[in-house]
Amino acid sequence: MTSMSVLRYLKMTIFVILPLLFCLAYLLSINTFEKTDALALQYFEMHEYAKAFDLFQKSAQEGSANAQYFLGKLYQEGLGTKQNITKAYSWYKKAAIQGHSLAQLKLGLLNLEAQDSQAFVWLEKAANQGNQEAQIHLGILYANGIGVQQDDGEAFFWFRKAALQGDATSQYYIGSMYLEGKGAIQNYAKALDWFQKAAQQGNVDAQVNLGIMYANGFGIPKDDFKAFQWFEKAALQKDKSGQYHLAVLYQNGIGTEKNLSKALEWFEKAANQGNIDAQVNLGILYAKEFNDESKAFYWFEKAALRGDAQACLNVGTMYAKGEGVDQDFSKAAFWFQKAADQGNESAQYNLSLLSQMKNQ
Repeated sequence: MTSMSVLRYLKMTIFVILPLLFCLAYLLSINTFEKTDALALQYFEMHEYAKAFDLFQKSAQEGSANAQYFLGKLYQEGLGTKQNITKAYSWYKKAAIQGHSLAQLKLGLLNLEAQDSQAFVWLEKAANQGNQEAQIHLGILYANGIGVQQDDGEAFFWFRKAALQGDATSQYYIGSMYLEGKGAIQNYAKALDWFQKAAQQGNVDAQVNLGIMYANGFGIPKDDFKAFQWFEKAALQKDKSGQYHLAVLYQNGIGTEKNLSKALEWFEKAANQGNIDAQVNLGILYAKEFNDESKAFYWFEKAALRGDAQACLNVGTMYAKGEGVDQDFSKAAFWFQKAADQGNESAQYNLSLLSQMKNQ
């Protein structure tokens, strides 16, 4: 073989071997990433965060997207190191640029918290990779017009993607949109179907909406017993709306036997969580069924202080008559005026009567 042939052969060999060496080095680095990341993850799951931090940092600096994500998480939550949101953001971004969907989600949420327009960009990237949480957030952004033009159709699109992955909250949102005809043609049957999917996973809002649909016969045969069952499920999960609706059924003997004691119990649970309708109904029960005017006044005043017109009227009436509270016509007039300003005709009439009494 001539010297020229040898040289040509060596050049060809180098051109073949060099890429192979680079590939081998890359594969070895990936293997190293995987081993280091796996060990770091074990430490992370064992809550040995300082050890996990050291290993993730080493792997992250060498380019592992997964390590960069976890390093960002450790910095964000102050685990194994001092909390540093700026560093968390930086590492999330490195991982996100490499296509790590969880890092894209975290980056989007940090930008959302900072009201940065980049939130939508990163959430969309994560959502397009099938990240369920990102899909939910995109749906919320579109539904409320946050950082993007309000669009019920787009909101429906993203909620449905998450709903099809089994997310109960998105299933509830899809059910609500079918019920109201937002982002989709109104369809009670589909609303019922999605509410059932969410309700069976324990979503209290879906359980309450199922109760309302059965109680009112929205697109389905009216069924008071099923309404009672769904309201009870939500109530037992301490949902104030479920508690209120369950109390109404007990109060009126709908879907169950009439039981004023249980109605009082559930109204009280809802009222203590701030449900205004429960506070008003509780006042009515105490006044009319349990003859306890002081407790009736207490609950009417609670609701009145939050602006409920009927409660304002009732408080004014109790001040005017001295029921459950010392008689005070000036305070009666004050509360009648509050109700009258909201268009309550009874309050307006009572104000005129008080005015006539003053002029006599």
